[in-house]
Amino acid sequence: MSYYKFVVKQRVMANNTPRAPSHLESTEIKDEIKTLKEKENNIVINIKDIIKSDDELIAAYDNIKSIIGIGEESVKNSVSATISNIFLQL
Repeated sequence: MSYYKFVVKQRVMANNTPRAPSHLESTEIKDEIKTLKEKENNIVINIKDIIKSDDELIAAYDNIKSIIGIGEESVKNSVSATISNIFLQL
């Protein structure tokens, strides 16, 4: 989960970088942002695959998702924290 947060921070930093006057530099920043978004999506897909592979995680996911006002992102973060705790216990 910390890697996901790191990738999101990198993307936000790249997004907030003032646009360079050079077209080449601007294209490089856009390419970096695109790459970081792809990494984020891959991490989310991996998290979903891990959740789907374990009945306990599916139950936790469904329980958290059933709370009104809790969105998909919050559920992924909560279940990811659970996954991290499971691996720390091993």
